[in-house]
Amino acid sequence: HLFIISWPYTGSTAMLGLVSTSPEVSNLCAAGRWACEGHEILTEAGLYPDSDWRYLKQPGLPTDWAQAVDSYAKYWNMSKAVLVDKSPANVFKVANIERDLSAFDAVALHHASRKHGGDPQTLVDAFKSVPASQMLHVRYEDLLRDPYGQSQRIVDFAPRLRSLDPAIFGLGGTDFRDRNTSIVEFVLKAAKKDGHPDGNESPTEAAAQKGHGMEPKWHEYA
Repeated sequence: HLFIISWPYTGSTAMLGLVSTSPEVSNLCAAGRWACEGHEILTEAGLYPDSDWRYLKQPGLPTDWAQAVDSYAKYWNMSKAVLVDKSPANVFKVANIERDLSAFDAVALHHASRKHGGDPQTLVDAFKSVPASQMLHVRYEDLLRDPYGQSQRIVDFAPRLRSLDPAIFGLGGTDFRDRNTSIVEFVLKAAKKDGHPDGNESPTEAAAQKGHGMEPKWHEYA
């Protein structure tokens, strides 16, 4: 299992799109949920009482990650070597994921220049909660500056991926509104549409945040 550990709206979709270019990866897109995230799947399975952020951010939920990945198995292609989840609330749950799963790695994505981001200490705590061999830290800024070099770092960390291609958007056939682009294409266009990448929320993001019960500083529950 490979978990992408990142705050919402800080590049997790870009990272999922990159990781999904591996021929060995299966993600949760087959479930048809927003941004290929898993929290609605777990809510439907009764592992969250609701998909509201006040529940998603509780470290003790789900109580059993073996049961959680069993729920994901309905949508993962289980013949693949690497099964990926990028649900942002997992930033609170790394220690429990590592406790419950025997095969677990994580890529922690940190967007240092984002104006509104979650508590950096929470990411630090997540990083320190598991052995260093199981967690790779990738800076969003480095991913844009050197997408091929950072892709190789990720493959070196998780060799089962075999290969990654930052010139491809690996989530073809899914709707991510203004984020349906590869990392290389994003860099070449020097995109600053809708407030990206300077850290300001777009109107689309602001509406999504409100729908999840989040304030403009979305990591703080209203």
